[in-house]
Amino acid sequence: MPHGPAVVVSLSELDLRIIGLVSDQRVVTSTQLELLLADVPGRTLRYRIEHLHRTGLLGRSRPYRERGSAPYHLWPSRRADTLARGAPAPRGGERAEPNPLFLAHAAGVTELYALLATQTPGVRLARFVREPREPFTAEGRSRTLAPDALVELHDNGQGLGLLAFVELDLGTMSHARLKVKAGAYAAYAAQAAWTERYDFCPCLLFITTTEARAVAFLKTLAALLQRAGGRGGFYDNRAVNVSWFAAGACAMARESHRALNEPCWDDLTLSGGGLCLLDCLRAARTPYDAARAEEDAAQRASEAERERLRSDPDAWRALLHEHRLYARSEHFEQFGTTVCVQLSCCSRLRGRWSRSSARRLRLLLASSTPTHWRAGSHRSPCPRLPRTGRRSRGWSTPTGRASASAWHSSPNATAPGRSCAATKSNWRRTG
Repeated sequence: MPHGPAVVVSLSELDLRIIGLVSDQRVVTSTQLELLLADVPGRTLRYRIEHLHRTGLLGRSRPYRERGSAPYHLWPSRRADTLARGAPAPRGGERAEPNPLFLAHAAGVTELYALLATQTPGVRLARFVREPREPFTAEGRSRTLAPDALVELHDNGQGLGLLAFVELDLGTMSHARLKVKAGAYAAYAAQAAWTERYDFCPCLLFITTTEARAVAFLKTLAALLQRAGGRGGFYDNRAVNVSWFAAGACAMARESHRALNEPCWDDLTLSGGGLCLLDCLRAARTPYDAARAEEDAAQRASEAERERLRSDPDAWRALLHEHRLYARSEHFEQFGTTVCVQLSCCSRLRGRWSRSSARRLRLLLASSTPTHWRAGSHRSPCPRLPRTGRRSRGWSTPTGRASASAWHSSPNATAPGRSCAATKSNWRRTG
């Protein structure tokens, strides 16, 4: 790359497109650039690349290849990086030519981006982020997951969004390093750290050079996931969290187009391969879709229950008696003193309802769902699922749920948050 004092150059719109693309992807080959800028004639593109190289905005080199000639590998200068970001001019010298191993790896990741954006049928590329940082805490220690890329795709066949972490291995990482990476993903899955950013856990796509390395990585990852999922206690959801994690591996690091279009993937079950890329990506989304369907079914059942109670006040009074909801004064406080007293009185009435009692209950039922005043149930590890109603104060925590369960199972037990004397007095009035 030419060095020396900075010069003022005139940049065309095409020059800015090239600089922005190379700056975003870090390393782009001339072949990949022609694929991504298919609307630009190849001769024009080569001329503009030569111009940007002479002005010191792009660096380039041609790595050794056993057969034929390798394409130019392009990387941005510091000036080009600041130009693409709109930052002030950099100080200091220009960066040196990157290591050949770095160039090969970075160009391999860019190859995936170029193919996903232009030549992968059935999906549409929505987002491609290189080396995202995923900080999380595991075993009281701060950790960071750093995949080579985060890919977000749109499944044209099912109309769904798909997510994936990509790890590209060109055979240069040691087995110890691969085990460290697998351990980081196992801890990430066990802690459900993905819930802070995504609806479901992105699928891990491990692309390497040989079948032996792919199978060895999957075996190591499966063992670490099983160990991480078994460390939790009785109230820990690690086993559930790990079940939401999916991974696939293939040996097509040198032939990325085959990895994206052929059934060459294997998953954690090690069933012998034969899976397509979409099979792996859809498997990662399946637990989320199942949990969401369950939530939607519960929501519909809850709405039907509310409509039934609104049309039949006697059924509502039976629900109050059945679950002893008249004793939960702490919950009824949120509806105001008048409604609280009315509910307490209506639950003890015998015979027909008065019009005012029925009217107040219908107003209450219009803004709440009685089925959610009971003890909370087990939560799925996906926090972005649609909630089916508000939880009452003091009953959504594990301690509150345990107290509620014990109270329902023992009719002679004292209600949470109430004195024994107050409870006995209440029983005597309703006896």
